[in-house]
Amino acid sequence: MKNMKSGFTFTPVLGVALLVGVICVIGATASIFLYLQAESAREIAEVEAQTARRELQRKSEVEKGTRTEVGRLSDIKQLQDLEEEAASLLAADSARAGEIESWLAKAAGLADRLEGHREDLSALRRRADKEEDDTGHTKYSFDDKAMQWRHDVLSDLVEGLEGFVDPDPKNGVIVRVKELQE
Repeated sequence: MKNMKSGFTFTPVLGVALLVGVICVIGATASIFLYLQAESAREIAEVEAQTARRELQRKSEVEKGTRTEVGRLSDIKQLQDLEEEAASLLAADSARAGEIESWLAKAAGLADRLEGHREDLSALRRRADKEEDDTGHTKYSFDDKAMQWRHDVLSDLVEGLEGFVDPDPKNGVIVRVKELQE
């Protein structure tokens, strides 16, 4: 088949070549489409993975905070128990040397955590609304009731522990029990 105007001849080989070319263009287009689709799916998966990592980290931080809260509540209970045991030891005779040693070891462990509780309280108070009362004491308040409760409990714990470790025998429980050893 010859085209008279251009002098171009359309042959079966040329037809096959054109068909192969069209198929290649369609294949390349499909490949590009599939690549873009896969890339989009990869980006979505990456975003979902980042979201999952952030959620896992948030849960871990919440869990850590819960463990810290449980530790504080445990220390409050331990402080109360040790104060009750100290009253019993102070009223008893000196034959209880082993009990006194055991009590002092538990009291020292609790006293060692005082600085950590002070730091936590300080960090919490930096986020509080502060107001000075008529006596010059600062009152810390939070809009969130759970945060207010947390502050109040921690404040009571720190105050109780400070009295517990006070070196003055009039105030400090540990120093009075140590006097029993002498």
